[in-house]
Amino acid sequence: MSKRWQKILNENLAWFLGALVLAFFVWYVATLQADPFVTQSFSSIPIRLDVSDGLIVTNSPPEVASITITGQQSIMGRLRREDIVIHADLMAASPGVQTVQLVAEVNRVVSIDDTRPTQITVELESIESGQKPVIIETTDPPADITAEQPVVTPLDVNVSGASSDVGRVVGVYGEVDLSESRSAFETQVTLVPRDENGRRVDNVTLDPTTARVSINLYRRDDVVRLAVRPNLQLETTEEGYTLTTIRSDPTEVFVRGSSTALADLGDTVFTAPISLTGRTGDFQVDVPLELPADVVVLPANDRNVSVEIGIEAQMSVVQFDSVPVDFIGLGDGLSLDSTASTISVVINAPRILLDSLTSDDVHAVVDVSGFGVGEYEITPQINLARGQAQAESIISLPNVLNVVVVSADEVLPPTPEPTSTGN
Repeated sequence: MSKRWQKILNENLAWFLGALVLAFFVWYVATLQADPFVTQSFSSIPIRLDVSDGLIVTNSPPEVASITITGQQSIMGRLRREDIVIHADLMAASPGVQTVQLVAEVNRVVSIDDTRPTQITVELESIESGQKPVIIETTDPPADITAEQPVVTPLDVNVSGASSDVGRVVGVYGEVDLSESRSAFETQVTLVPRDENGRRVDNVTLDPTTARVSINLYRRDDVVRLAVRPNLQLETTEEGYTLTTIRSDPTEVFVRGSSTALADLGDTVFTAPISLTGRTGDFQVDVPLELPADVVVLPANDRNVSVEIGIEAQMSVVQFDSVPVDFIGLGDGLSLDSTASTISVVINAPRILLDSLTSDDVHAVVDVSGFGVGEYEITPQINLARGQAQAESIISLPNVLNVVVVSADEVLPPTPEPTSTGN
């Protein structure tokens, strides 16, 4: 009996397992049809470098990678870039050049098909730190000022980074401009790491990054500052002209000499005389300073200065009345009617021109070339027989003339005056 039941059970179990496999296959096919697998690529995923303490990356490996992922459509639709992590495990690496595989992790049930690149090359160095001296560079103060050595706090700073970079640093430098300073002061300066050639060393950190600098300045007894005064011979200014600008370069100089020589100078030094004879426009001239022979001009004892002088003509205004108007260009068979024959002219021009100008030198012209029968408003053109004034400085009164052009046939002959008959 037991053998018969065992036989029946074995036969039915085989049918049951077959039915189970068939049901699973049907379910799997139905699931794939409702939620199929899709493949998607993601680019520019950041690469995370996992580096142990005490090491630093000194080359520039790729920063991003691309990845291809396959998963069911419902899952891929919820997948975001933030769910993807690509990293290089360097925790067990030692200093030197290392080639490491990229590992991708996705926070979803998916299949990772590929990453590009699959590996990267990383150069590792030990992190090093050391004390480097603070060096302050200063520009020269004004020539009459002496600067003492800067007092710096702190004297050294800690420089850390890759051992090769830290080894290149010979000092950390700060700069202080003294060109306009005349008294003691304190300032905070930013420090820059440099190598033996004075070039900046990047990829290192400083602690602290600034230094406090104090500098004592005091005035020199053997140097004074003098204002430069151009010595113009004003009596040589040309008639009808005036000065507009007087400028020296430099405007002041520093001189060195004995206390007696400096005391005699005062606070001003004049140039050699500058003649204005024949000068009717702007000009520039180099002239020496009038200084005693035992006084030295700093820094190179150059006793010449450049003087720039602006000159322009003096302006004046004159009005000429009853200036006759000449009409030109009138076409054949045409005539003018009801037209003013004289105007007034106001001229704003250099006085040297107006002093010699007479009413005979002023001409007003109205050009009616190409004008047909009609009424026109025309601005007269003013010409000067001598000299030349700026166009905008000549005004006609009236500014516009009313010109009527008619056919010559329309012009009536003048009515003869009646003659008296003697009785």
